[in-house]
Parts: sequence; structure tokens; C-alpha cells
Amino acid sequence: MTNSWFRGSMNIQFMGMDMSFPWRLHETPNNATPPTNVANNDLLDFLSQTTNQTFTHDGITYTMVVHGFTAAGANNTCAATLPGGVTPVNQFSTVETQVTYGCLWASVEQVRNVTVRKVVSSPYGTARRRASPSRATRPSTARSGTRTSP
Repeated sequence: MTNSWFRGSMNIQFMGMDMSFPWRLHETPNNATPPTNVANNDLLDFLSQTTNQTFTHDGITYTMVVHGFTAAGANNTCAATLPGGVTPVNQFSTVETQVTYGCLWASVEQVRNVTVRKVVSSPYGTARRRASPSRATRPSTARSGTRTSP
């Protein structure tokens, strides 16, 4: 078997809205020995961790954010809240020849608009102005619309 890539969407309905989170699955060729070798693991990740769907509550706009996966806890269960010191990752690895359990974490987050203002400054004080091209190299146009040199 050769490497294969598959794509799909995790579609959920939340507060009457349809939300979609695209994902991809890398189905590996399983050439490593033993079959449970980590090189054989299939990998799933989200291509976008936010949705373009938003909702407003008390004048504040929110959206859903997928944070990623963590390992399942005891008895292959997930805690009601993310355990302290645990950071979700955006890739879920499934072990070949075994059933793999994991927890997927998401939250409702406030949408905060950000304005980016680009400011260019010289690190050594006032930037020196570049000299303009000499008059001999600048083309000019005559009133007739033909190009002439001064």
C-alpha cells in the first residue's frame, strides 16, 4: 500500500448553527516492523481550527475554536475539563492493530477584532531619502502624447 491522504469535515450543530471543521487523514503504508511501530501510525489533523460561524450574546460576538487532542484518561474516558498542565495538540495519531482513544477539546471564544498598523522607521534615526534618478534617465511626455527625452 502507498501513502494515501483523505480529507473530510467534522460537521457539528451548535446553537442552531451548522459549523464545519475540515480535517485530513494520512493513511501510512505500514512498512515498519513491528506493526505497532510509531512509523505505521495514521495521522489526523484539522486544517482549520476555527469556524467562520459566529453568534452574539449580550452584545459580544463568539465562535467555536477546536484546540486539539489529548490522550484519553483512565478507562479511555475524557475529563469534563482539560486537566491542568495538559496542552492539546492538533494531530491525532492512531496506533496500527490497536484501538486508539483520545479526547478532542474545543471552546467558545470571544471574537476580537484586531487592526494591524504598519509603521516603518529607521533604526538609526531619520531615514535618508533616496536620491531621485537623474534627469537624463527620466522619460517625459510631450503634449502630443509621444515619448521624448529632455
